[in-house]
Amino acid sequence: MYEPNSGSITIDDIPIKQIDHEYFHENVVLVAQEPVLYNGSIRDNILYGCDWATEEDMLEAAEMANVNGFVMELEKKYDTMCGDRGVQMS
Repeated sequence: MYEPNSGSITIDDIPIKQIDHEYFHENVVLVAQEPVLYNGSIRDNILYGCDWATEEDMLEAAEMANVNGFVMELEKKYDTMCGDRGVQMS
């Protein structure tokens, strides 16, 4: 973690340096304002960075993101290729 130039970074009033590094990375995630799709299938994009995730985990994530209905209407479903930034999606 970077040290702030001034002030402090805390979570529930606990300095971030006192929070277990592994716990932090398992429970905190960056959510960008603009969606990003990588060159690969919809399945690959949902599972990106989650080597441990199962098919069930992937489907649960799709349901939570409210995309399962859309994906199931596609010919190749979760194997539909996205292309960089979704250029192959229409």
